[in-house]
Amino acid sequence: MAKKTKHAPRHAFSPHPALFAILLLATLPCLALEGLKADGSLDKEAISRFYFEGDFERALQPLESFRSSQRAYAKEDSLFLYKYLAVIYASRPETQNKGESYMYQLLRVQPSAHLHDMYISDKIEGIFATVKERYEKQQLLAKERAGHANPSEPKAPPTEKQPNNRKKWALWTLGGVGVAGAVATYVILSQEPEVKQAPPRVFE
Repeated sequence: MAKKTKHAPRHAFSPHPALFAILLLATLPCLALEGLKADGSLDKEAISRFYFEGDFERALQPLESFRSSQRAYAKEDSLFLYKYLAVIYASRPETQNKGESYMYQLLRVQPSAHLHDMYISDKIEGIFATVKERYEKQQLLAKERAGHANPSEPKAPPTEKQPNNRKKWALWTLGGVGVAGAVATYVILSQEPEVKQAPPRVFE
């Protein structure tokens, strides 16, 4: 008669759910993507190291992961993100348009942004200069359109000051007196004086 083999209860081999969760949380930092910190923020030092070593793929992965996380960016993070994405994508002919798009977003965050610290090639520098010139023209055109849409209120023409009536009457009076005086002087001077003849001498 065959002996029955005793099997251990199944529940003895199943880990407790709480223990499984603890083990998973403990291994998460090990699974973190290079270039991202444990809290999901950018490890800028690591990404910069990848970039300047020429390993663009290792630099691109954490940048795209951070961008797609849909978290609110601080201004410094936005500048770092768009600057590196712009240069990496613009360095490839097949993704140059994508790089120009990130250059435009970089200028929207900070119009005075530059790429001098990225040690870019003359080609990428020329692309960025073209994008910046186009961006500045668009901003100037937008301001002009806004000015036409909301014109300032026209100013009323300046009104001429009416002369004071008293001053006007005084001027007319002085003018009349002057004319009358001139006429009187002319009449007096135009009259010839009468010459009185001396009486005849009587000779004795």
